[in-house]
Formats: sequence, structure tokens, C-alpha cells
Amino acid sequence: MTSYVGMVPLGETLRVYVLTADGSHQPVAPDAAPTWKVYGPSGFMAGMTGTCVQASDGSPVVGFYYASIPATGPNGFEAGEQYTVLFSWAVSTASRASAASFGVI
Repeated sequence: MTSYVGMVPLGETLRVYVLTADGSHQPVAPDAAPTWKVYGPSGFMAGMTGTCVQASDGSPVVGFYYASIPATGPNGFEAGEQYTVLFSWAVSTASRASAASFGVI
């Protein structure tokens, strides 16, 4: 299932959060920080990949990460289009994934 996280103005950076979970949907620390990649109307957007940062409220929050996605023209983003971020991680070597969609205005 993909969640919709809203709209971002072209040229701005969007922060998208992901909660890493185990097979029982419980928050868990992954084996390594999740990675992310962006897909647009034509598929995978070259260069739009990265590693998430662990969110913190003064100390790390278990399983809570974010990606900062620069939705700029030079990166291939266009106003009026929809995009999807695919997050991937592993828990005890078992692969997991989650997706979030957003629009650019």
C-alpha cells in the first residue's frame, strides 16, 4: 500500500518519513538505515536515490527515518506530476519495503 504525503512546490525539498517494521508490523531497528529511490511518470529517476536519516526527538526513535528529496527541475521533477518514493530495508536479513507518493506543484 502506498501512502500519499502531499504536495511540494517545484524547487523545494520534501521530507518523507518511513517507519521500519518487522513482519508483525511492529517498529524495529533495521539491519542498516533504509534506502530510498524515486519513480516518476516515466519510471525510475536516475540519481534520485539515497539513504535515510534516523529521526530524533533528542534521542533516536526506533524504526523512524526520513528522506530529504530535492524536488527540483534539474533533478527531473516537473510541476503537475506525481512521484513515488520506494523505501527498502532489511530486518534480520528479511527484505521489507514501503512506498509514499507525492505531487509537485
